[in-house]
Amino acid sequence: MTKKLTYQEAKSFIREYFISSASEYKRFREISIENKTLLPSNPNIYYGKEWTSWNDFTGFETTPDRISFEELQSKVAELDIRTKEEFRLAVKTNEIDAPLNISKIEGFSNWSHLLPSKKYMELDELLTFTRKLNLRTQMDWRQWCKDNERPARVPFDLLREYQQQFKALKLKSKVSFWRYLFVGEKK
Repeated sequence: MTKKLTYQEAKSFIREYFISSASEYKRFREISIENKTLLPSNPNIYYGKEWTSWNDFTGFETTPDRISFEELQSKVAELDIRTKEEFRLAVKTNEIDAPLNISKIEGFSNWSHLLPSKKYMELDELLTFTRKLNLRTQMDWRQWCKDNERPARVPFDLLREYQQQFKALKLKSKVSFWRYLFVGEKK
């Protein structure tokens, strides 16, 4: 049986993927057997004495409002920020003086009101891109994103962005979302 990561190792590991909350952590842990093996299901209990908070564990602190929502929208447009990940990076590198948890900012209702619309390529254009990568699984995709510079018009969370369009397709055979994305419908 593989041993779980130490508290410091787990913090470093999840921070590489910009995990910012308990719910993101749980989703991230569930996407692979390796993550389930390395990461405890309840780190706040597992790490007991070392645990202080999710903010400390993830590195994403909640802070009071420093910027109005309107100012934030202007700054996001000025910096051409198109994804949540780009936003979080801009906050971490102090390009934007705002909390990482922007739900704390009065006026914020959802990401689509903050980030520009049409930020990602259409599904058919995405398929041309993804099928050239020679990938097969979601974990392959995450590793590719970690090792390569992902184009701004391609989201990290492909499932969230394209799942509804995939479900609406009239496919001849049953195929998983990830297989269709990377390989296509053919067997």
